[in-house]
Amino acid sequence: KGQAIILPNCCNANLKYLWNDGNTASTRTIKQNVNYKVTISDLFTGDYSSESIIDDDSTDTDNCPKSLSFIEGYVILDKNNNCQLDNIDLPAQKRIIEIKPGSYYGTTDNNGYYKVFLPAGNYTVNTQAATPYEQVCQKNIQVNLVDSAKIDFVLKPITNCPYMTIDISTPFVRRCFDNTYQVKYCNLGTATAKDAYVKVTFDNKYMTYKSASVPLFSQSAGVLTFKVGDIEAQKCGNFSIVLNVNCNNTVLGQTHCVEAKVYPDSLRTNNDQPKIISKAQCNGSEVVFTVKNIGNKTMAIAKNYLIIEEEVIYKKGNFQLAPNHSIDIKMPANGKTYRLEAEQENGILPSKPSAWVEACGTNNQGSFSTGFVTLFGKSDDDSFTSIDCHQSIGSYDPNEKQTYPVGLKNQHFIERNQDLEYIIDFQNEGTDTAFTVVLRDTLDKSLNVNTLRMGASSHLYDWNVSGNGLLTVTLNKVNLTTKKQSEEKSKGFVKFNISQLPNLPLGTVIKNNAGIYFDFNAPIITNEVFHTIGQNFIKTVSVNNPAFEKLKVNVYPNPMTEETTFDIQGVDFQSFEIVVFDISGKTIRYEKHQSPRFIFQKNGLENGLYFFQIRSEGKMLSNGKLSIF
Repeated sequence: KGQAIILPNCCNANLKYLWNDGNTASTRTIKQNVNYKVTISDLFTGDYSSESIIDDDSTDTDNCPKSLSFIEGYVILDKNNNCQLDNIDLPAQKRIIEIKPGSYYGTTDNNGYYKVFLPAGNYTVNTQAATPYEQVCQKNIQVNLVDSAKIDFVLKPITNCPYMTIDISTPFVRRCFDNTYQVKYCNLGTATAKDAYVKVTFDNKYMTYKSASVPLFSQSAGVLTFKVGDIEAQKCGNFSIVLNVNCNNTVLGQTHCVEAKVYPDSLRTNNDQPKIISKAQCNGSEVVFTVKNIGNKTMAIAKNYLIIEEEVIYKKGNFQLAPNHSIDIKMPANGKTYRLEAEQENGILPSKPSAWVEACGTNNQGSFSTGFVTLFGKSDDDSFTSIDCHQSIGSYDPNEKQTYPVGLKNQHFIERNQDLEYIIDFQNEGTDTAFTVVLRDTLDKSLNVNTLRMGASSHLYDWNVSGNGLLTVTLNKVNLTTKKQSEEKSKGFVKFNISQLPNLPLGTVIKNNAGIYFDFNAPIITNEVFHTIGQNFIKTVSVNNPAFEKLKVNVYPNPMTEETTFDIQGVDFQSFEIVVFDISGKTIRYEKHQSPRFIFQKNGLENGLYFFQIRSEGKMLSNGKLSIF
């Protein structure tokens, strides 16, 4: 009942005050019977306070902010291998500090310094090695925090070797337009990467190279090579390339993938072992998948592979290969989207070698299926490979959150331990130029904050993780024009990757959205994306029951419009049952027929994908899928 004066514990001209009634003053007159809520944010660092609630029963003492305790310190790169801070050591920039219990986080700045505010109590403080080439000298540091504590970490090199990483991304792909891809590469190792270069691969049947922000060293069919020179340890670089999606031979919704690979690409690991890769190509009349052992040792045991036709497992098999040997698996070029996933040797990346083909051949309607490639993960979980896949679009949401893989079905099912990729798109739809953009993203508690990997972007940015997992990305001096002035210069994006916490329970839902702040304006909240941790959510299509070797079930046409014919051959049964399920597994049709050849009619079924079973005398003879258009 007087004045509520909000006094930050560090005077800062960049502080912004936002009350629940829209007022932005730091001093307010408190009225009776009115509740107030205020958020204080730092426009320079991106940090912000929890919402402070002030009501008419608050006393002056209640309104005075209570000073929080803090833990501060430095994280440094050890140059003389003595696990101590010395003058010759270098700062470890952008390292995440984790404090438990409570899961508080901080991030080192360009000087390797961090500071985390939190209540007094007993805590364990840690940071993580960024690569296999370094180790943390101090682990699980215990602290009884009263007012403040200083805790330093030293990262000691295990070996002198470069460790290259790369990321390529674009916010969206538009057919018949030029599309700008951003490439970010870093050397996170302990030694300079000599004569480094980047190869960018794209499908030149559908895309055309137009330009790049750095000189192009060489170009062959769908492969661009860029020399980036010597990259010192802990240094990064970036460039952009422009690819045009052709009009004449592409369709809206088609998926276009671009791969970037940085060299040197070898890790200092045990090379005396098998290593599996997979490739795919469309040979006109068929899809050919190749699984190859490029290691220098024969596989000790057989591994499995599976072929996914759109959203169902169509075929399974196994392989056991000597060095430089391979197997081919062939599928018809019928316009369906096919994907191969192979098992890998333990500890080798990529962990699930995968390959896919879309738009190989056409179906009975002269078209091909789309929208299935991005449902699944990409085979790029080694550090020196990055694959960007987007469906081409016509229009787009200017301020949105995207995620890959999209996940299957309405629940967006993904497997345990599948890494996630997030893209935040932003566009200035205001009336004046935006000079600073701040993105705030509270990471889901099911994500492992320590695995955060910041990726490519349209503009240079700074970032930090604070609080209980708040990711703040600050883009200064971006000078985004308004959308009305320039469509291209009014927008941007930032991408990051992150892992799940290990072995999450089935059914766990991982949600994510972000707030986008243009200068001093109120935030724009993006859409929410989500994934559900699942298991065995990809249905299996078995062509025949192996007990009936001569059984053959023909379904034509498939896809169907109003009716299709089932023709069952190779068995002596007199009556047959057909059971039809929707994609959730719910039974939506049951019919009984007295002939091995019968007509199945649409009869009100909605267009879409269905599954069927053919049964007779209590035995399941065959199952498969049926598409209605």
